[in-house]
Amino acid sequence: MAVNAVRQVRARSRLSLILAALAGLALSTACGSSDYTYVSNEGENTYFKVPATWNELDNRALRSVFADDSPDSMERMAIDSHRWVRAFDASRAPSLEHLAVPVAEPTVLAMIQALSEDEGPNLSLDDLRNLFDSVVGTEHEQAVEFYKQQKTEFKIEVIADTVLSPTPNVHGIRILYNIKQGERPLETRDLTVFVSADQTKLYVFLVRCTAVCFLQNADQLAEIAGSFTVVGRN
Repeated sequence: MAVNAVRQVRARSRLSLILAALAGLALSTACGSSDYTYVSNEGENTYFKVPATWNELDNRALRSVFADDSPDSMERMAIDSHRWVRAFDASRAPSLEHLAVPVAEPTVLAMIQALSEDEGPNLSLDDLRNLFDSVVGTEHEQAVEFYKQQKTEFKIEVIADTVLSPTPNVHGIRILYNIKQGERPLETRDLTVFVSADQTKLYVFLVRCTAVCFLQNADQLAEIAGSFTVVGRN
């Protein structure tokens, strides 16, 4: 995986708690309605919505999860400090822990992550698909072999996979897949990832919960995932 921030998250838990979006550089606003809370990062022309009944997770605590304890360059320090993250939890007892394990209530994570000069040019579409899990390609084959040696169940089922180019400013993917790891419940994840045309920004949106939860709330979760809109900087 080309993104160091993602490697850091994987080292802690392979599953989520990664997403961030430049709160220090861009204004971010959220306005409520009777049905949805609308969230935007106006500096990056990025928008999404979640049900108004969902709870936003503590941003300071969330940012601390992604903080690089030992940045190896001034560039890495700048990237870390300019990260923006928003996370929402449908549970009546919201918790950061729900971002790391399959749970029976949906969660949403959104990020805008600056990329270093080394990271951006090397990102492939498969890198985007494999942002949180080894879903496709050689990385998937290696993960299957690893878990086989560990005698641990590991299965990925890709349900839908689409290449996206919504504007000349960004391109990326949206992939819907089921994942089963060890004793954890089967989980469904709807992941959208965009890269800016100049390869300096990563835009991430992840909707997830157990497969049973996702099936029961399929229409609503598809609407939430589809609301993620990235125009990018002109």
